[in-house]
Amino acid sequence: MKALGVDIKIIFFIGLVVGLEIFFACTSYAEIAYSGKILDISSSGQSIIIDRGKKQNLVENDLAIFYVFEKPNKIIKDYLMKEIGRGKSVEVKDNSSYWYLHQVDDPQLLKTQRKIYFITSSQILRGRAPTPTEHETIVLGNNQNVQSYQATRENGLADKFARKKNEYRQDENEIIIAADENPKIHSNYYSSWKSGNPQAVKDLNREMETRYFDTVTEERFKGEIEQKNEEDIFYSSAESSMNSFNEKQLYGEKSDDDEQRLNEASIQRLKEPDLRWSKDLTDGELRKFFIESGTFKERKRQKFALQNSIATEIVFKYGSSMVKHATENDLGQKELTKFWGLGIEYHLLRLSENFRKWTLDAYYEQAVGYYDIAELFSRENVKIVAEEKYYKLGVNYYFYNYPSTLYNLLAHVGVRMGVGSAMAKYVEYGEMDSYSVTVFPQIHMGLKYRFKAQDEDQKSNIGFGLTTLLSYELIQFRMDEKKSDNSSGSFDIHDLKLAVGLGVFF
Repeated sequence: MKALGVDIKIIFFIGLVVGLEIFFACTSYAEIAYSGKILDISSSGQSIIIDRGKKQNLVENDLAIFYVFEKPNKIIKDYLMKEIGRGKSVEVKDNSSYWYLHQVDDPQLLKTQRKIYFITSSQILRGRAPTPTEHETIVLGNNQNVQSYQATRENGLADKFARKKNEYRQDENEIIIAADENPKIHSNYYSSWKSGNPQAVKDLNREMETRYFDTVTEERFKGEIEQKNEEDIFYSSAESSMNSFNEKQLYGEKSDDDEQRLNEASIQRLKEPDLRWSKDLTDGELRKFFIESGTFKERKRQKFALQNSIATEIVFKYGSSMVKHATENDLGQKELTKFWGLGIEYHLLRLSENFRKWTLDAYYEQAVGYYDIAELFSRENVKIVAEEKYYKLGVNYYFYNYPSTLYNLLAHVGVRMGVGSAMAKYVEYGEMDSYSVTVFPQIHMGLKYRFKAQDEDQKSNIGFGLTTLLSYELIQFRMDEKKSDNSSGSFDIHDLKLAVGLGVFF
């Protein structure tokens, strides 16, 4: 039982230690106590309304630093707090508050309904004892000024301090903050005699940081000193807290970088002109060296950049049907559909690396087709010659190399759909009919070769490539005006087409 009791105490002690560690680890983020949404923004962008107010312990005349939580760039994986502005609360209601922003770092990040985070001065300064303020009036002689007085003081000479306060005038002011562990704000008023000379001597012997302010009344000056000191404490504390938070977020990134950083010996190895520097390493050790050092990843990126060129492609293609849909004409010619097309293909890698194997395309095509439609009219030898026009949209997936790959064979599959129209002429009768045409699906497979990139020739700034495409199409013809001879007025064509084309990249 005693052993069990000891174990329980040990477990309790360990739990207490872990809890304290978690508590202290979280204190650096404790200042980020408020979050809310921007309800409205003024036209100038310097006033905002947020959905937080008195019920969330906000008060008027409170200073605040506003942040958004976002990724700084594509390289860093983690989200960080980014400062977007600083302001002061003008009016605080129960569930909303109005803020004037005297500093806006990035106006584009201020958007209505956007979630923001903010730290307030009342939150930072709550429970903090005010810094003691000392005040002293120093009167200078007629032939003395502040600079000469300070020079005299720094040289260790005594200066006179006035007793006759009604015989001098206010001149300049100075703030002196002691640089010890328990600082005090020491304010001096420098004044000059109206007549006569100082009658007393006072020596200030201590090292101090000196700053100057414009002349103000004694009471107002003291209040401004204290307010300025509190503002400095708030801004420095908030910035320190947020920097600690962001550094914690980046710790994982930095750790990865540290693990991939080469030591001096490794760097020297890579610099050696002798390619046998790795002869003492096994294949596994050599591969581990390149992967853990980050060299492997970087060389892959360099290779990709050299062998790929992201572009937009203009394609002209010409092709023919591989299936005959009508018998030979009187001259014995094979009546196969002929077509040409002009299109544009867009690499989706421009939008995201997740789509580096995908492209979108759009085509305009014209065709002349020969079709036997005797079954529509229940008679023999009814042929039409159709002049067809299509607009097509499609998506492609490159399963062998990327669509941006240079000097290599590319293979892809895809699907398209299209709509259009056709004017059909009856060969036997000479009459004309109009048809609405739908193409769906068009399933295709293609091969490409890009033999010049658009950025390799500074004069033309265009690249070239060749393409070939094999496609299956289901083409549906629907007559615009139905005949009165009980014909259905519609027919379907299952077609197999082959096309070759020239691509221009820019």
